[in-house]
Amino acid sequence: MVDEHRTAVVTGTTGGIGTEIGRELARQGFTVGMHGRDRARTEAVVQDVRRTTGNDRVHAFVGDLGKRSEVRALADAIAERFPSLNALIHNAAVVPHDRVVTDEGLEQGFAVNVLAPHRLNTWLRPSLVAGSARVVGFWGGGSDVLAVDDLQSERGAFDGWTCYCQTKNAVAALTLATAAAEDGPVQWFVTVPGLVNTPGMRNLPGRMIWFSRLLWWAMRSPAEGARTPVWLATAPELAGKSGEAYGNMLGSGWRNPLALPKTATDPEAGRRILERCAQLSA
Repeated sequence: MVDEHRTAVVTGTTGGIGTEIGRELARQGFTVGMHGRDRARTEAVVQDVRRTTGNDRVHAFVGDLGKRSEVRALADAIAERFPSLNALIHNAAVVPHDRVVTDEGLEQGFAVNVLAPHRLNTWLRPSLVAGSARVVGFWGGGSDVLAVDDLQSERGAFDGWTCYCQTKNAVAALTLATAAAEDGPVQWFVTVPGLVNTPGMRNLPGRMIWFSRLLWWAMRSPAEGARTPVWLATAPELAGKSGEAYGNMLGSGWRNPLALPKTATDPEAGRRILERCAQLSA
């Protein structure tokens, strides 16, 4: 039986994994909010998901996650439509090629990949609590780099891939720290979708472009990459497992426990990142 009262929001859905996460949740009967930065592209994806799933309870939300005012407006729009939210999946991310500073004076990778998820978690808290939500943050990059005192990559020569890896470790540390600090109905998970053949993967910065060009044939499809985050958001057997991480890079073990780098599981690093994000969200 389809439960039409389940609600979910997915960020970064105008292509790749995000589109397929939204599609699968809609197929399972969720009322789904699909977020994108560009209105025309987001609405086109929403129409496609409605058509392919037969679920007309799929809605577009638009906002630039690098801009505080737009994240605030996005949170307000989501809260108005979903006073009770069962899942929030933070799929959106940027892999910067150059160091770009937002109008708030923040490095873009940190602003979009780390701070925006925290702000949505904070500003959507009443909806998350009301729905006993599962919140899913994404790890990736395969590196252990995490300089807590240089979260905005200000020191030395800027490297886009290193910046991305740092933000993904920061997301994992932030998610685990939030789980440890929480004593309520919201559950927090970290996932890795694996190596997925997406436009972002095919346009990696610097030296990493050769990695994606050489290994594209072994990568997962976007639909395969969506499996773990959807499972984390919906599986009954994961009740009570807040603060855990699941997924793998390749192969069949997409429900496996995920061994994160020590930097991403350092409680002190997570506490400091949580504190910094809270300061910037106040």
